[in-house]
Amino acid sequence: MAQNTSAHGPIKACLAAALAAILAATPSLEAQDATTTGAAPALSPLPRPEDPATPQKSTSPMPAAERSWLFEALPENFSSRAYRDSIEKLFNAFEQHTGKSLAPAKKRKAVIKINTAAGAGLFTPQPLVTAVIRALLQRGYPSDGILVVDLSERRIRECGYPCVGEQYPVLTPGIPLKILADFPVHPLDSEKYYSPRWAVESPLPSREITAKQGDYTGNLEILEKARRSSLPAPLFEDADLWISLPVAMDSPSLGVSCALANETIWNVSNQRRFLENPIATPEAAIEIARTLEGSRPETLVLHVLSLEKWQYTGGPVFNSNYTASEKRLWLSANPVILDALMLQRINKAREYNKFPPITPAPSMFTKANSLPQKEITPAIALGSPNPSEITLVQVDKPPATTKK
Repeated sequence: MAQNTSAHGPIKACLAAALAAILAATPSLEAQDATTTGAAPALSPLPRPEDPATPQKSTSPMPAAERSWLFEALPENFSSRAYRDSIEKLFNAFEQHTGKSLAPAKKRKAVIKINTAAGAGLFTPQPLVTAVIRALLQRGYPSDGILVVDLSERRIRECGYPCVGEQYPVLTPGIPLKILADFPVHPLDSEKYYSPRWAVESPLPSREITAKQGDYTGNLEILEKARRSSLPAPLFEDADLWISLPVAMDSPSLGVSCALANETIWNVSNQRRFLENPIATPEAAIEIARTLEGSRPETLVLHVLSLEKWQYTGGPVFNSNYTASEKRLWLSANPVILDALMLQRINKAREYNKFPPITPAPSMFTKANSLPQKEITPAIALGSPNPSEITLVQVDKPPATTKK
């Protein structure tokens, strides 16, 4: 991964020598406390497109230029002020280096997708959400043009977020309450934002249908619905900016549930059928991401990941015994590099704590930039998982100076 140590211009440098490859069965592991370490661990390369292990056609799509950047902030703590300062630095750096403005465009609307899928204990930090809302308001978005969404109304309430229509929301102490109260979360499971025109169909039935197959075999309508997952495409079509705020944990179906999962699996209806299928789920996640972003290519999609708390085993169920924390925030238009970096951290924590690593590397890393299997799926390259192809900008480091 190239590294830019100044927010005033890209200065490329190599990171330290790579760790043993992810696919190694028993790589050596140095004891490391993720809660106190300040520097990012060395990043081991994932298979490149030209490697024999991951052959790709020469006609594979190329990622957009903004997907080649990763912006990093190192806050002193996870207070509301620290999040606010970090988000402003990250947004400014993204605009400066990519040339993409985060100010309102024609639609004058922005969507913030949080993640509460694991329930109380591991969810998008509320100070992060309020920091993003403040930054959007300062850039000119009208208050009625910012929509906060997530999948499940039950999980949203369980994690202390106010829901649309809730008269007396119970909010977390210490958070800027007025901001959260003014921007309640819209639950996608209300079916209000899904479009029957935009859906992903796969042979995987829902878990409920599978459990009660004898009751539904004669009802073709129910069986057909069980194969389809509707997408919130109207939200993409009606927004200038989509900001995903994922959380990271291991996943039986994806290997790692992070940026790509928050944009896809945790963003569609009938998603429970994807939770335990490692064969079909990666392909479905890539197809969903391409379909959503292809529904309105003008919509800019960003991912902001806080490492305040992440989980390295036991997913998708929260378990406080297997969590770690780093004072680090990442912003990128490339969800694949965020997932790749988190997979390395998850595997390092698993091996240190005597859990087997997640191997082989999840197939979504190679599928993200290959040609889609279905002709109707937009041929969008979601971004490289290879650190050597990414430019890192550390927004908290002072500009380099030279002695006169």
